Amino acid sequence: MMLAVMLESDLNPSSVLMPSQMNQFFTCHSTHRDFPQAVRECLAKMRDGLQEPNLVIWFYSGHADDEAMAEGLTEAVLAYPDAAMAGCDSMATICNEWELEETVALVVWAARFEDCRPEVVHLQYQRTNEGAAFAGFPSLLDQVGDAGSASHRFLIALADPFTFPMDLFLNRLNEEHPGLKVSGGMASAANSPGDTRLIINRQIVNHGAAIIVLDTQTTVATVVSQGCRPIGHPLVITKAERNQIFELGGHPAVEQFLKVYQELPTTEQRILQNGLHLGVAISEYREKFGYGDFLIRNVMQVNQMEGVIVVNDFLRVGQTVQFHLRDDNSADFDLRQLLKASLSEWAPAVPAAGLVFTCNGRGLNLFPDPHHDAALIQQQLGKIPVAGFFAAGEVGAVNSRNFIHGFTASVVWFS
Repeated sequence: MMLAVMLESDLNPSSVLMPSQMNQFFTCHSTHRDFPQAVRECLAKMRDGLQEPNLVIWFYSGHADDEAMAEGLTEAVLAYPDAAMAGCDSMATICNEWELEETVALVVWAARFEDCRPEVVHLQYQRTNEGAAFAGFPSLLDQVGDAGSASHRFLIALADPFTFPMDLFLNRLNEEHPGLKVSGGMASAANSPGDTRLIINRQIVNHGAAIIVLDTQTTVATVVSQGCRPIGHPLVITKAERNQIFELGGHPAVEQFLKVYQELPTTEQRILQNGLHLGVAISEYREKFGYGDFLIRNVMQVNQMEGVIVVNDFLRVGQTVQFHLRDDNSADFDLRQLLKASLSEWAPAVPAAGLVFTCNGRGLNLFPDPHHDAALIQQQLGKIPVAGFFAAGEVGAVNSRNFIHGFTASVVWFS
């Protein structure tokens, strides 16, 4: 598919424009500390790269002044009154091949979809006598349509981690709209409820989720790299309660872990001391398990005194699990292989733009060199407009079911 692309660099800006009747994409960023000024700088670059976007996504870090944000958003709306807008704040942002860590930054990802009109819906969680409810969900369902027509529909979710239970929302979506994929992330700048700043069209809100609805014939490919590799062997949970595992394969869970630990080389034992993970099999109907077959969850505690392993998810007896190790080499290999597989799966479709939602535990917190995920994505997918942010939880589909993840890189590319 032909497109118009602009790749922006502070040192050497360049643009590549192609016929305007097809989908067009654009990225740029500003490191100005004043939010309105940062918006003005980005708008000036957008005028040279993409005239009439119908979707504009903002990712920003280090901007917390409500009045300044409102002023900047007003200027953006005046410039593009017909565009759907969404955005969230974060610890760090991504623009093309750069990961803008430890700096104030505003990143813009803009698109003009010629075959659809993107919509942004504000969802709000409500607790009722009947259970979880989501205000705005009925209108979202109207736009999504029935499950049978979901193959060309795609959702991007940007949410406040304090007020929006993403796991409950995804569970409901998986049940009512199987096959409908969601990618995105949880805003990561706030330390307490009420501090998150989400952009939803012409508003700035501090709660709920901004859900972007796309109904496009464009290829939308998703990749979720969990960045871990399995150690030991798969085991079946034989005794558990909520998020506590007492027995694996009929033996004490801690005993099974220590057996795996003692069989590891010394270097891997040191890595494991920095973080242990547990892979939960997504499907029980496999003879062998490998990369992509597990949903990775953090091990919060290995309590030898009480003989229990505590995980950050509810588990049940009968599930197959396997311990996993996470390091920079595993994370690099996993993302690299999954991107290659995605390109092969969707060939001859060619990437034209991308979004990336990477964990705030990645970047320089995991890799020895800066810009790892962003540079690798550009290397594998090509020099395309890419934007995103470091999230406090990443959303992405594994084996056609949507999950909330940790320590992952959730990537979307459009042809």
